[in-house]
Amino acid sequence: MSLCLYFACDAYNSTAGTPVPTAAAHIFDLSFFTGFGVSAIAYYVLNRIFPPPGAADKFEEIDVSGYEERMTSSDEDTNSKDDNIGKESSSAV
Repeated sequence: MSLCLYFACDAYNSTAGTPVPTAAAHIFDLSFFTGFGVSAIAYYVLNRIFPPPGAADKFEEIDVSGYEERMTSSDEDTNSKDDNIGKESSSAV
């Protein structure tokens, strides 16, 4: 494995051909991160210029699961059960 890396590094650092500036070599070393950043910026800019159909101008969180309603109704059920238990215990005394 180290032999392969040695030849890859040797070919990368070779002086044959057009010389590569040091800054370009560092950008190549970080090409994944550079590419990710550039593509994220391009994605953001293109979505601002050409928004997808149905996109809202302002973000509004909408609960489509009905979680809030279920929690409210379960709280009401719990409160009514607690009220009934309190009434029963006071009348039993």
